[in-house]
Amino acid sequence: MAAIGGTIYVKRDGNLLRAAAEDWEYDLGLPTREVQMGADGTVLGYSEEFRPSKLSGTIVDDAAAPLSDLLSLSGETITLELGRKTIVFRNAFQAAAGAADPRSGKVKVEFLADSPAEEVF
Repeated sequence: MAAIGGTIYVKRDGNLLRAAAEDWEYDLGLPTREVQMGADGTVLGYSEEFRPSKLSGTIVDDAAAPLSDLLSLSGETITLELGRKTIVFRNAFQAAAGAADPRSGKVKVEFLADSPAEEVF
């Protein structure tokens, strides 16, 4: 049986970020659909609501680079490498508040992109 999950790698324009092992989640940013009903109870179709693609999780603050650079990130490519595929977020910006835990060095991040993420196999 093939592995479903496993090690992840998060990169910012090709440079590896120190990803903590917990709390990672991604959303491809595909439109959500809502059914549109007719007065007679028949389904007329659907409407779509567009939303950004998203990658959120926890990184460990790296003393080699200013945290402010990461927290003010805008217009960059973020990739999430999984065992069997890579998720690419183009033209992404960092949207989380960026509060850092000084004891563990952990920082919550949320990368949003203005178009659906790409899955590369």
